Amino acid sequence: MDKRELAMYKLEDAVKALLDNTPIKQIARQQRVSKNTVKKYRNHLEDVLNEKPWIRGDIQEIMSEFRTVRKKERFSENHGWLETNADLIDELSAECENYVRLFQVLQDEKGFAGSYSSLMRYVSKNNIFKDRPVFRIESKPGELAQVDFGSIGKIYDELSEKEIKAYVFVMVLGYSRDAYYEIVRSQNIQTWCECHVHAFEHFGGVVKIIIPDNLKSAIIKAAYCDPLPNRSFADCANHYGFQIDPCLPGVPEHKGKVESGVKYVKNNFIPLRKFRNFSDANRQL
Repeated sequence: MDKRELAMYKLEDAVKALLDNTPIKQIARQQRVSKNTVKKYRNHLEDVLNEKPWIRGDIQEIMSEFRTVRKKERFSENHGWLETNADLIDELSAECENYVRLFQVLQDEKGFAGSYSSLMRYVSKNNIFKDRPVFRIESKPGELAQVDFGSIGKIYDELSEKEIKAYVFVMVLGYSRDAYYEIVRSQNIQTWCECHVHAFEHFGGVVKIIIPDNLKSAIIKAAYCDPLPNRSFADCANHYGFQIDPCLPGVPEHKGKVESGVKYVKNNFIPLRKFRNFSDANRQL
């Protein structure tokens, strides 16, 4: 796989160029990737249009299908590598003390190109490290952030002029543990995406990987092998250029940093304060 593969937010430009029959060499030069990468995207685009020719004039629909094809390819590559090397993984798991060490050995010494979570899904499904502690891999600066919503009781809403349910959005950076908090009225997808944008503005940039819990605002289908993100959230990721890497369902250890942030607001901040409304709550937070 080309290490300089296009960031998600640049894909649409490349696809538009392919639709306009721009030469592969020119696209590769403009996007600063190899010609083989552009050829791979051309093949994906041909697959999409051969299967659904009626969407040719709808770039948003094309991009949605294009991303689905890419996701299936990446999953197939990673899952296929893990299945092919099942004996090697079993052997190494006896020598490695935890998930993190196994991931590091596979990545550094054995050529595994998948994500940490894809390995976690595989080993969890196959009961590897069943009775051993789980450790979250340490990240580099700007690499990843954990995100979650949490219910925090009721706050007076100046719009409806009554108390309504309130929630806190939390994003915690994996490396520095710096956090962004926002108290909101809803857990719907619009609020979810807006909170991400506000967090990026707060931090002054976008991380490479977002690790959400499996709430419906983020993930439509939670699964070990192939979690399905909400389409609007996937579009948000595409626009801002981050990857969605959900934590495993039913494994709370995988979201420890952000869950601690939610508990802090719910148990330590809210009970000790009084708020006039949502705006006042966010000012105090």
